[in-house]
Amino acid sequence: MTCKPSIRMTNFEFCVVMVLCGVFLLLLLPSCTQFSANKRKAQCVVQLKQIGLMLQAYASEHQGVYPPIQRRIGAGCSKKNTSVFMMDGPSMYPEYLNDPALLLCPDDTTGKRDFERGAWEGASGEFDPCLLGNLSYVYMGWSMPPESIMPGTPESFFSAYCKTLSGIMRNGAIEDLDADFTVDLEDGKSFTVRRLGDGASSYKQSERSSQVGNGGDIRAQIPVMFDNFGIVPPGTNSTIIMFNHLPGGSNVLYLDGHVEFAQFPTEFPCSREWGEAASVLGLHNFPSLP
Repeated sequence: MTCKPSIRMTNFEFCVVMVLCGVFLLLLLPSCTQFSANKRKAQCVVQLKQIGLMLQAYASEHQGVYPPIQRRIGAGCSKKNTSVFMMDGPSMYPEYLNDPALLLCPDDTTGKRDFERGAWEGASGEFDPCLLGNLSYVYMGWSMPPESIMPGTPESFFSAYCKTLSGIMRNGAIEDLDADFTVDLEDGKSFTVRRLGDGASSYKQSERSSQVGNGGDIRAQIPVMFDNFGIVPPGTNSTIIMFNHLPGGSNVLYLDGHVEFAQFPTEFPCSREWGEAASVLGLHNFPSLP
């Protein structure tokens, strides 16, 4: 009987193999990381589409109008909302929204941390719909006209829009959070901002509607909800910005129900002009790191 010779490695050969394996893993790691990031971004898209269906269900039972932003906030709905841009919790929960975690982006580690620490829970430890806030997403509540038909420049309109809305939220009645409002422009004219609604009833197309893409369907260019992002306050030299997704930008749910990724800085809601103007509303302010 013949014996097969055993194969042995020298220490040097073993080290060479281990180094090659390490190099292979290092080459593979970015691909795995990118795959995981793409998976989370795709899950965010799925969730936003589910939210879109939920909002459409609400609108179908409320004369085609989407829910307002939070009207009352705080434990037990104790005070008027002056800063939160999220759908009205008591209007949505539990009939339309039965799982608050749907409003958390899978890529938002800070939002998930705050959620797990009970940011939306009352003293009893139960979910309180009046504590619902924009941890991961921003819900507009009103329709923003596409930049192609926006009066004036985006910078001037965003500034007037945010200052007007800030005044309404801080000094207006609770009923004003569920109504159209008028923006006074620099040229002396005014523009009526409509509450979000499902279909043409929510936003009157102007004679310039031919400039709107997607076959003239203005709903395809009106954002309803999008990933929040952090930006330094205006007037600073730093360009540090924080996003849920890389490369920097937001997944955006539009009024017609489709979702697409908008990269920063492009058009609203991912433009620098909007990010800086919205700081007066407390939106997109650079967050403190944990």
